[in-house]
Amino acid sequence: LRMRTYRLAYLAEEARRAPDPATAALIREDIVTFEQVVGTLRTGDPARPLFVPKTPEIDAEFALLDAEWAALKPVLLAAAERGTGSGERKRVEQFVATVNRLVATLERNIAETTSLLRAIQLALVALAVIVATALIYLSFLFIIRPVHQLEEGLKRMGQGDLAARLPVHSSDEFGQLAIGFNHMAAQLEQSYRTLESRVEEKTRSLAHQNRRLSTLYDMTSFLNAPSSQE
Repeated sequence: LRMRTYRLAYLAEEARRAPDPATAALIREDIVTFEQVVGTLRTGDPARPLFVPKTPEIDAEFALLDAEWAALKPVLLAAAERGTGSGERKRVEQFVATVNRLVATLERNIAETTSLLRAIQLALVALAVIVATALIYLSFLFIIRPVHQLEEGLKRMGQGDLAARLPVHSSDEFGQLAIGFNHMAAQLEQSYRTLESRVEEKTRSLAHQNRRLSTLYDMTSFLNAPSSQE
């Protein structure tokens, strides 16, 4: 906008010095282009999705820009059509100062937005680290530790420790698995104890049978022994 404003001022000066239809046509064409650029800046370009922020401060600067342009445009057209007009240098400087204020306002707003975006990005990074840490901890708490406890329980069972039990911390799948393991271990322990009692009972029964057989054998041996004739 600054470059186009100075170009229009230069063409207006040339038109006053030496009126020329070509110079007048350039002034009118540049005025149309200038207004198109301002309109694009105000509404944005869909082909390039970069839009001016809509804030009261920026809207006020645009309103001041419109007012300054409304005062400068007739002077430029007068120079283009009749080669007349004066004082446009002062108006050009005022208009360029308005453009500079608009640019400074946009840059300040963009800097604030960029700082906010950077803070949000840092917060998201911190949140991602926290979430990742929490996931690792929860994975260890609810997956790795139950699996490790189940592995330890199976190892103890394999070593003959039928009193091995798993702690039940939850009612999820791992909790149900721990309950099932404990039930299985209890059943095995009960079966083993029942088997031991049955073996002891059979052992006592066999010992009793052996004693009876031994007694019968002794009696048979005594009866079959040769007796004396005297």
